[in-house]
Amino acid sequence: MALDLSEIIQEPMPAGQFMDEAVSKVQIVLHHTASGPGSAGDLNTWRTTPEKVATAFVLERSGQLVQTFSSAKWAYHLGCHHHRWPQHDRQSIGIEIDNWGALVKKGSKFYSWTGQEVPADKIQVYAKPWRGSMYFEKYTAEQITALEDLIVYLCKKFKIPMGFDASIFEIKKEALDLVPGIFSHASYRTDKSDAHPQPELLALGAKLKAMQP
Repeated sequence: MALDLSEIIQEPMPAGQFMDEAVSKVQIVLHHTASGPGSAGDLNTWRTTPEKVATAFVLERSGQLVQTFSSAKWAYHLGCHHHRWPQHDRQSIGIEIDNWGALVKKGSKFYSWTGQEVPADKIQVYAKPWRGSMYFEKYTAEQITALEDLIVYLCKKFKIPMGFDASIFEIKKEALDLVPGIFSHASYRTDKSDAHPQPELLALGAKLKAMQP
């Protein structure tokens, strides 16, 4: 399904909270927010801190897309070398998936880093720990569908190769070398666990790769 731009909610970042500079884009980077439902808290943080940290898009659990600035503009979202090495932030488009991320199991229940209980039917369990945890909140089916539409749109707009595989969930030389493609935050930093390699996300990567002209 083609992305309906009219259905994207616009929540513009104030002037000075992102870089109002249009640049060529060569990478898309998948993040998750490590926060509860809704984008309001994340947006409020980005609007009130001086670091100019934000992503162009936030994808809520319902599948609703929120845009904070033009995909041609940029803000810091990788935290690799920050102001000392901005080129990766400049030439990549960050997408935040609204999600608690890594969870802690206590007895038969699962909790976020804030102590919020997450229902058992929303848990992704890995056979062995990934980036320090076996338990993560699942990305929703609605998020996977909306993410596909957004990625296809952005890849066509900026001529970025579509598709990815499990290798983007580890440090990836191509990401660090600014090779065009789709990556996760975990591709750049060993201390990050976003996005996590949920099977449905891997299936999306394979589907996108098959769609590559």
